[in-house]
Amino acid sequence: MKATRGAWNRSSSAPAVDLSLPRANETALNSRQVLENLRLRLGLMVPRLLFEIPSHTDRMRAEALPLARRWRLAARRIFEHCLTRGYGVLDFAPPASATGDGAFTSLAGKERKRTGSDARVASSGRRLGR
Repeated sequence: MKATRGAWNRSSSAPAVDLSLPRANETALNSRQVLENLRLRLGLMVPRLLFEIPSHTDRMRAEALPLARRWRLAARRIFEHCLTRGYGVLDFAPPASATGDGAFTSLAGKERKRTGSDARVASSGRRLGR
């Protein structure tokens, strides 16, 4: 798949990742149709997971710089959390019709047994500050 700077070739309809995997973050489009994080799920203890990332970061920086900064911090938090627990980046799915125009990074790690506190965090998640 050939990409130009700042834009992905969207001709591919097959995602590179399994979109049924658990997600490290919950997202939604805001009133400006820009993707926002609603919640980070740092307590997930699964062999593989997805992290959804904005597909139009240039537009986001131009139109909603504070949101772009929150995204950068959320991505840092997810990656630091996962990488320090043995996960590694497995794959990337650029925006395509099969992903609902979303972009996803998949991470894979060691399967570990949950402790009681991990299970509570996984079910409740953590809200992002606004």
